[in-house]
Amino acid sequence: IYVVGDMGSPQIGDAGVIQVLAAGSVGIFDVDVAGLSPSTSYRFRAFVTTAVGTAYSPAFTFTTLA
Repeated sequence: IYVVGDMGSPQIGDAGVIQVLAAGSVGIFDVDVAGLSPSTSYRFRAFVTTAVGTAYSPAFTFTTLA
């Protein structure tokens, strides 16, 4: 599962942050995200929530096509 936002290190519940479900848990895979603005940079990171709490990966950036 990923969180996508337009700045900083997105976290669950932040304003403007969406959660995206990704199939699979190991290796490289693609995720389709609808509703993003063209030519815009976004930050994303993976997360997992267990009984102990929520852990996040480092944040990464991508830019949508025009």
